[in-house]
Formats: sequence, structure tokens, C-alpha cells
Amino acid sequence: MIFTRALPLLVAGALSPSLATAQGPDLVVSHVARNNAWTFHGESGGMAAYSFRNTTCNQGDVPVNWNPVLVENLYQVIDGGIRQLGAGFAIPKTCALNETGCGTCQPTGCSTLGVGCADTSAVNDGAIGWGRWQIDGNLGTWSGTPTGPCCEPPTLAGRVFAPVADLENPAGRIIAESIFISEHDQAFGNGGNNASWTEMIVPDHRFPSGTGVTAVGQPAIFAWQDRHPDVQIEALSVPDEGGPGIDGHLWLGSRATDLGNGFWRYDYAIQNLTSERGVRSFTVSNSCGNLAPSAMQFHGAPHHSGSPFDGTPWPAMHLGAVLTWSTDSFAQDPNANALRWGTLYSFSFESPDPPAQGSVELGLFKPGAMPSILGQAQVPFKVGFEYPGFCSALPTSLGIPMALTGTGTPIVGAGDLQLTTVSIPPNNFGYYLMADGQGLVALPPGSQGNLCLGGSLYRLNAAGQIQFSGPFGMASFHPDPNQLPAGATWLPGSTWNFQYWSRDNGVPSNFSNLASITFCN
Repeated sequence: MIFTRALPLLVAGALSPSLATAQGPDLVVSHVARNNAWTFHGESGGMAAYSFRNTTCNQGDVPVNWNPVLVENLYQVIDGGIRQLGAGFAIPKTCALNETGCGTCQPTGCSTLGVGCADTSAVNDGAIGWGRWQIDGNLGTWSGTPTGPCCEPPTLAGRVFAPVADLENPAGRIIAESIFISEHDQAFGNGGNNASWTEMIVPDHRFPSGTGVTAVGQPAIFAWQDRHPDVQIEALSVPDEGGPGIDGHLWLGSRATDLGNGFWRYDYAIQNLTSERGVRSFTVSNSCGNLAPSAMQFHGAPHHSGSPFDGTPWPAMHLGAVLTWSTDSFAQDPNANALRWGTLYSFSFESPDPPAQGSVELGLFKPGAMPSILGQAQVPFKVGFEYPGFCSALPTSLGIPMALTGTGTPIVGAGDLQLTTVSIPPNNFGYYLMADGQGLVALPPGSQGNLCLGGSLYRLNAAGQIQFSGPFGMASFHPDPNQLPAGATWLPGSTWNFQYWSRDNGVPSNFSNLASITFCN
């Protein structure tokens, strides 16, 4: 099941009162690193640790019960893709400040955040936080005693930290994100907009700064699209995961980049915002033959500071038209390296096939009613038409050959093939030929061209199919797979070949070049 919602506006400064329209409580992070407040905690082993100040607003129409948790993340947009660098521990919140700055504040007591009110946190130091595994990211619940971070140098433990080399790489862009998870907010179905991001500027990792602009209500995956507008992003959900109306929210991003050497690079990112079920596999498939992937890569969010989760990278498995990255199932290992709430995993590979719109599959980790969900993305698609060079078109009376091109997908059911021929001698009649084989008959009787078809040959010259080149010497035809000549059928796996035949101003007729296509499901 897929849903897409309107994207939030990029906001600099306080929220407008007009945004307070949600029914029920609705938390959003209105400022990440409020007033450019970044704290550098130090470095250890080539890693630098941070925390930042955030302002949260209640843009709903009732007060929010104030027991949320906050997590902070760092990402890098680089080499055409996005990857997560760091993920801090969760910071529980226990007393709302009820400040102005989000519209008309209706202040309440410490235990709730009033309508239109803000809460600006102090520095959110993950060193005194809770492990994310103690938080239900879908229900927004947390209880018990925090285990506290361990097993890292004190400078890093529990904090959001990242490699200094990545932070100071001028080729990349560093993104800071804050996510609030609230039980009250989630219960009203308003948990899909609880993340916001801003750019973190770190020419020197010891002295971070920012732009002062926060993308309110947008998870960090949108920073990828902000840098590369051709990134396609889809909102996905696991419906009713935590009960009626409490969905698990995820985001899927995809991008196809022409490498200029006959190959395309495909980049994907999945950001799990609030799904407790998580994701254990990611599958890209091509309905028209072998994917032929190469240079396959995976990047996951780092586990640290006593996390029980395995950090083994997802291996890629390629079989024919299917490419899948995956980790162990929940039954095999409940602590496998699944994509859990508040984190982003990224994938990439190269392929000789150009992009088209297609589906990818996200296999879910924890058991539930739905084993997987589908999303729309850019995927490799086998080229529809090919132009064999063994049989060349010869010049017409114009001194140049006729040129046939085909467009459309090779999926039989799509029925979207279009044949177009140019450089036809003007004002002449002609028609398309179709055959299930190829051949070479040079200068057949009555022609000064080459017939490139073999096997069973069919003329598309029934009523409404005969072409007239007109004054511009062009013809275009949409063959209907349901109205082919008797005996001709396009089946998945079959290859069909096309040429255009035309009269030529009183001289022998001629043929265009050959166009060939192999159909698939």
C-alpha cells in the first residue's frame, strides 16, 4: 500500500499560525539547531561528536501530553546519493516550556505543550540518553530505566558522531536532523511529520554552523532531493501497524544518473521514520530480462554504544532480472541489521539499461499482516527498440535513406509502441512491414533498397494503416497488438522486426532501416 501526501514548505523561522490546522495534537520540529546552537563535544579515533538545540511546536488543535523522545541524526549527501553517518541516543522530555514562537500560544502546565506553543530544548546530549531499542518508534512509548550508553570512548558514547573526514569533505553536504516521537501525537495519526532537517556547515569540524533554515516536517531524505531535484521520493506506509490509524511511516527515494559511458547509476534510499516492523530486504527487478548490475553498494546507519543490533552489511544477491539486498529474518535473528525507526539505509548499482518508472519491494522485518510493501521508483528498463546494423537502408531519390525509429515499452500489455519514419520521399504512399525473423534480400524486384525481414512477413496495409508521407516526408503509426494481421501474435519473449516501405516518385520503391524489439510481460 502506498500513499503520497503534500510536501511541507521550507520554513525559516517560526511557524505561521495558519499551519495550526491538524486535528488533535501535532508535533513538528520548527528549528533544528535553534539560533545556530551546535555543541561540539570533542573527537576520538577520527570521530567527532555533537548535539544541537531544537525547538518543537504543537501545530494541532489540542495540547500534547509531554512525554516524547528526541533523536538526532547526521547524514551526508555525496556522489549523487545520500547516506547516514550518525545516530544518537534518544532523549526523553518531561516538562514542556510552553513558549511563544509558533503562533498564538495557549500555554498549559508542565505536563503538556499547549496549542500554538513551543518548547526549546537545552542541548540534547545523547550521553545521558536511552538506547533506541528501548523506544517503540511506532507507538511513541518508552518506559523503564535507561540502560545508558557504553562501550565507546566517553566523548562518543550515546552521542551523534561521524567521521571527521566525511564532515570536512568539501564534495559532500552534511545534514542534521531531529525527530520527535510522541505517543499522544501518534495515537491521533499525526506522526508522519515529526522530523525536520537543516544543513550543517563544517569546513572545520570543531566549529560547526548552519544556514538558519529548517525544512519543517521533512525527514532528511528530502535534503537529497534539495541537492538533486531529479530525485524521486515516495511516502510509504505500513497501515495500522500500531492499531487503527497508527501507521508506520517510511520514505523511499530513487535517482538514475547517466554516467555517459553506456551505463547508468541507480541510487536508492529508504528512511524509516516510525515503523517498528522495520525493513529486512530491498528488491529491484526488471520485467524485461537480465538486470546486469555491477558496482553494487550498501550503506547502513551505524550501531554503537551498547546497541544489541548486528551491524553486518546487507549482501546483494542477483539472479536474472532480480537484485535483492537483505539481512536475516526476524525468526533467524531478532537483532539482525534491519532498517529500524529513525534511520536510513542506502543502496546503489550500475546498469547498462536506462531508467523507467517501476516498482521496488521492501520486505518487512517483524511479523505482521503484510510481509512487504511496494514503492514506485526509477528502475533499469531494457531498451525497447534495437537497430541491427547487418542490413543497411539505401538512399532514396532524396539522396539519403529513410530512417525508422520506434518508441514505447516492450511490455506486451502496455500497447504503447509508436513507429516513426522520416526522410521519406514527399507525397508518396507506403506502409509498415512486420516479421518474426530477420534476413537480407538486396534489391528485391521493383526496389532499390534492402529487405531486412525474414520468417513470417506481414504487411500492415489494412484500412487505416496505409501511410502518406505528405509534404514533409514523414509517417507515424501506432500498431495495435489487438488488431494485428491474421496469424501474427506478440508474445512475451518473442522478437518482432519492422521496416517501412514507400513508393519513390516514379523510381523503384525503397525500404527504411530495420527496427527490432523483444517483448516481455
